[in-house]
Amino acid sequence: MALSSCTLIGSIVRDCRDSAGGVLEIKVKVLPSLATLANDYTVSSGTVTVATGSRTGWYTYYMQKNTALFTSVQTGNAANGTREFKQTGLIILNKIQASIDRELNAVGQNAVQIAVRDVNNIYTLYGYEQGMDITTAEATTGTTKEDRNGYTVNFEGSERVSTPFMSAATYDTLVT
Repeated sequence: MALSSCTLIGSIVRDCRDSAGGVLEIKVKVLPSLATLANDYTVSSGTVTVATGSRTGWYTYYMQKNTALFTSVQTGNAANGTREFKQTGLIILNKIQASIDRELNAVGQNAVQIAVRDVNNIYTLYGYEQGMDITTAEATTGTTKEDRNGYTVNFEGSERVSTPFMSAATYDTLVT
């Protein structure tokens, strides 16, 4: 029996309780052109590979523990036969600084791809085809000495496919 594209492909088993939440770092790049996506990015079985020509231009942001979150929510409309993957991201950057302010202004002017490395060393690519946009970037001085002085940045995107995974080897080749 041949599999159709809508056939279930396997079972989901109960997993060990050895997972944790959190993001270690992200890498950000201006969304490439459709031609570059077609030529340099390949998704197979839910995992993306990136050709050598698109491995530069990525900027690494290191996250303080317990300060970043990325989500992908699948929604559908049965009557219309459609679905989308709404992606969101939240990062916290400590210390208000001119250099961070300039960086956030530059990122805010572009749609970006965001490669995420979580604390389980799972690698994913948000904004794969359509990009992620900054929806808000708030700078806060704090009130008391224990309060955060820094930035809260929210990203949002919408994709037609699920967030692709990425191998550690591919992620490690994404450089400035």
